[in-house]
Amino acid sequence: MKGPVFLLDLDGVLVKDKALNPFGDTVVFLEEL
Repeated sequence: MKGPVFLLDLDGVLVKDKALNPFGDTVVFLEEL
């Protein structure tokens, strides 16, 4: 079971909505942190 998906911008800043950060195409799962 996957945890919540977080989108990170180029500076690694956590964003919750890709629409707020169109360049944050890096998807990180909690399991992978």
